[in-house]
Amino acid sequence: MKKPLLQQILIFALFFLNITHANAQNVLNKDEIEKYLNAMPQIRQLAETYEKNLGEEQKTLPGQDEISSFSMTPLTDSLEEIRNLPTYEDFLKIIKSVGFNNPEEWASVGDRVMMAYSAFQLKNPPNQSSPDLNKLKDTLTDDLENLKKNQFISIEQKQYLINKLQKSIALLNDPNYINSRNIPVIAPYVERLGSLLRNTNDTY
Repeated sequence: MKKPLLQQILIFALFFLNITHANAQNVLNKDEIEKYLNAMPQIRQLAETYEKNLGEEQKTLPGQDEISSFSMTPLTDSLEEIRNLPTYEDFLKIIKSVGFNNPEEWASVGDRVMMAYSAFQLKNPPNQSSPDLNKLKDTLTDDLENLKKNQFISIEQKQYLINKLQKSIALLNDPNYINSRNIPVIAPYVERLGSLLRNTNDTY
C-alpha cells in the first residue's frame, strides 16, 4: 500500500536529513528551481523505462528497507550509484538539456528544493488531518518514550530506532532546517512540486 504523500515527505525530512551537519543552506533562485522541476518528468520517464527491464528482485533500491545513515544531501550522496546505472548517459542529456552544467549542480539544487519543500509542508499542513509541527514533535516524543519501554525488540534494534527518533526530534527543532531561507523561496512552487511528486509516487 502506498503511503500518503505527506507521510512520504515526513519520512524524507525525518530520516534522510542529518541534523549533525545542519548548516545554513545556499538560497535557491527561481532559475535553479525551474530547471529542477523541468527535469523531474523526464527523469521519471527514464526511471520508468529502466524499471520495466528489471527483474522483481532488482526493484528494491539499496537502503529502501533500512536506513542506516543520515544525510543532508541524499541526491548528492546518490550520484555514485547513478553513475553506475546504464541510463547515466541519458540522465546527463536530460539535466544538461534543462540547463544544469553537471550532475553535482543538479543534485545540490535538488537537495535544497526537497529540504525546503518538506519543511514547508511541516509548517503548513495541507489539510486538517495532517499533523502540524508541534503535534508531530509531541507524537515523536511519545513514540520515543514508548520505544524505550518496549521489551519485545532486541537491544540493537531498540538503540537504532531510538537514535533515529532522537535525530528526528532534534531536526524539527533545528532552525537551519525548519526556518530555512529557502522555505519562502519554494512557496510559489509547492503546488507544482507536489503534483510532480504525486506522479512520481504513483509510478513506484
